[in-house]
Amino acid sequence: MPRLLLSLVLCGLLAGCGETTAPVYHVTGTVTFNDQPITTGSVVFVPKGGGPTAQGTIGADGKYSLTTFVDGDGAVPGTHTVMVSAVKDNGPEAPVTAIIPDKFASEQSGLTGEVKEQEENVIDLALKGKAPASRPASPMP
Repeated sequence: MPRLLLSLVLCGLLAGCGETTAPVYHVTGTVTFNDQPITTGSVVFVPKGGGPTAQGTIGADGKYSLTTFVDGDGAVPGTHTVMVSAVKDNGPEAPVTAIIPDKFASEQSGLTGEVKEQEENVIDLALKGKAPASRPASPMP
């Protein structure tokens, strides 16, 4: 009897030791500022209900693809606070300068994205505002 009990306990423990990752769904999109594609930067999706954060790099064409666990896998479903950071590299001796207003790089950006439990989510981000003056950029939180 003790062996049977020990076997059942061990089976239960082993069954619970699998890898636990949240389900993610593919997310792509284009980021524009005043109707022009942003050609560099990053996008971060933070789930409002908790869970792992997703991020992506903005390409030269303004497009991004989100990654949570492995490259390009997507984001967890639900409503997300979205942050966008875009800076221009001015060379090794000069500080980087902001391409978009700093507010878009904070959790108070006013940007949200809804990731649905479907194979493809296209979430375009159309940012509007006054272009920042040429000054060093604030770091993303």
